[in-house]
Amino acid sequence: MKKLTNKIAFSELKNYNDTNSFVWLAMLIPTAQAKIKATCNEMSEWLFKEGFITKGKVIELKRIAGNTTCRSDVLVIFSKDCSGLHPLKRLKTDDMKWTSDFIVNYAKDYDVIEYEEYDENYD
Repeated sequence: MKKLTNKIAFSELKNYNDTNSFVWLAMLIPTAQAKIKATCNEMSEWLFKEGFITKGKVIELKRIAGNTTCRSDVLVIFSKDCSGLHPLKRLKTDDMKWTSDFIVNYAKDYDVIEYEEYDENYD
């Protein structure tokens, strides 16, 4: 089975926002492309069923590279028609973080000393 390297650098997170993505802390994802696609579909169904999203779907999962704490964090990316996670539902779980909050609050786990290098470029 062909392996897929689905990684993203912490510095690239600034290209995503809270309506098209979120970060799931300490999540393990498969490495085979077929399994990643199945995981995206299953995650979409679960997020919809539990009321986290009302339309759209998960289209990609990317492991955030460079964590110095050995935790595996994953950027979850939505389709363009998704309006992002329901704010109140997201607050009920400790493992789902807005991408913007993750950049600010978890930079130290990726040896990023100063948040300011991301602040001016992040929407």
